Amino acid sequence: MKESKRGAPTKYKPEYVEEARKFCLLKGATDADLASHFEVAESTIKEWYKKHPEFSASVKAGKVGADMNVAEGFFKRATGIEFTEVTRELIGAELTVTKEVTKLIPPDAGAALNWLKNRQPDDWRDKVEVAHSGKIETNDLSSLTDEQLNQLLTDLQTKVSHAADQS
Repeated sequence: MKESKRGAPTKYKPEYVEEARKFCLLKGATDADLASHFEVAESTIKEWYKKHPEFSASVKAGKVGADMNVAEGFFKRATGIEFTEVTRELIGAELTVTKEVTKLIPPDAGAALNWLKNRQPDDWRDKVEVAHSGKIETNDLSSLTDEQLNQLLTDLQTKVSHAADQS
């Protein structure tokens, strides 16, 4: 007896392998973007990953390539880059180089710091870890005389007043 197939026929086509790779590489496409592009549900894209390993591998390659391009650009931004700008003009019927200028984009401190925070978090993170033992120490003032308590209050008021004058 023949096995019956359920549901609508698949919209998957073998040419989607290369199309998806390029789409991810050039646009940084997400699974939701792929679903929109191929006019299917995002869950369908996930099913295609399972049923078509070549599609899954192609999408991963495109996403890794896009990430590498961004990482390279970010690294250049963090460390600075030197390049030659070439100006060409049409002289007669020929395109001729008229000027070459070497330009420098200096390193960006913010990009460099972001790089270091991610690559060496123990040395560069902003977060400061504070350990607390759970024990809170207090001073018992019940044994002080009224005169001693008044002196403590006067000292505290002086310190608060002095701190307010400093700011």
